[in-house]
This record gives sequence, structure tokens and C-alpha cells, in this order.
Amino acid sequence: MIFTQKWIEDAVRKVLNCKDEMIADKDIERIKYLRVGETFDNQFFIQISLENPPLPFASASGGDEWAFCCIRGDNLESFIDKTIEKEKNSTDIQLSLGSSDYKDKEMQQYAYSDKARRAWNTFKKSIISNTYYEEFEDDTAYDVWYEQNQINIAKDIVYFKGVQVLRINGLVFDGFNIFKELSELKVLELVETNFHSIGKIEELKKLEQLCCWLD
Repeated sequence: MIFTQKWIEDAVRKVLNCKDEMIADKDIERIKYLRVGETFDNQFFIQISLENPPLPFASASGGDEWAFCCIRGDNLESFIDKTIEKEKNSTDIQLSLGSSDYKDKEMQQYAYSDKARRAWNTFKKSIISNTYYEEFEDDTAYDVWYEQNQINIAKDIVYFKGVQVLRINGLVFDGFNIFKELSELKVLELVETNFHSIGKIEELKKLEQLCCWLD
């Protein structure tokens, strides 16, 4: 297993307690939770856990988004079908439920419940985190570095084939085909995430829960 980003590999090795050995497919498949992307102060970050995340999933530190920007079941399929029709010729696609008519009252109630908060507070203790940032005197060099990291992180996500909950902040993808590779994926969060094509978006219909919004 060869990652494009050493700081991602370092986090994986830490959670797997693997210092120098080669990382095999069966090892990384033990990772069940992955949150990765860009912070609001231009750092990159990764959060990973070997534990099975609580389902349905709600982050108690995630604000209103988990209550009002998450859909499941028939609503999820309807949202995907509507998106296909709306964005079929687009080359810059960002999914968002922030202002949609899709409502999941059961999910809204759960997201604010004591049960959801206890489940998240217990689970987050298992999460290993890492961040990455570099400074450049030249703005052009910084932009090249930043854009290349967006692309490379997106490439590394495909290695996490055992992940059940995937949370992505930012990043850029050619299309939705990457999610076909993640056969265990149950919950997907997309925040300010760009796709150049609508291709393979039908893969998202396999999810149990989709959460997406724009800040």
C-alpha cells in the first residue's frame, strides 16, 4: 500500500500500530471510519478509527447539519435522481441538502438526542488524527501545492475499502466512481466537495445515509 501523502500514511500506521512493516490491504480494511479533507484555515487533516461507527450516524460536534442535511431511503434515491437531471451536463458539481425540501424528521430528532450525543462521545475516543500544512513565500507555488494535495488525497481515499462512514471536507473528484470501490460504505458526508462529472452518482443510492452541504 503506497500512499501519495506521507502524513496520511503516518496516521494509518499510528492507528494500526504498524511502524515499519508494509501496509497490506487486509490491514487498511480494518479502518471503519474516515474523515479527511481541508480545514477552514487551509490545513489538511485526517481522522480515522478502527471501531464500527454508531448507526445511524450523527456527529454531536457537527452543528445543525446532521439534523437538517441528512437523508435516507426513498428521499436519498429521489435526491440522486433529481441531481442527475439537474446536473447531467455540468462539470462543476457540489451536492447540498441545506436548502432542499427533503426532510427526515426521525433523523432530526435523533441528531439532537442524548442517545446520539452519548454514542458520538464514546466513539470519538477511538479516533486518531493528523494534520498537514506547509508555508510558501510564493503564492503561485502555494496554489500548486494546495491543488495537488486536493487531488492526491482524493486518490488515497480509494484504499480505505473497509470504511463504513466517510466524511469529506473539500477536495476535488473527477466523478463518483470512487464510491463504487468502497463496498462497505454506509454513510457519506460531503462538505464543499467538487465533482467534475455526474458519472456513477447512482453509486450513492447504495448508501444508508447521505449528508451534504455548502458552507
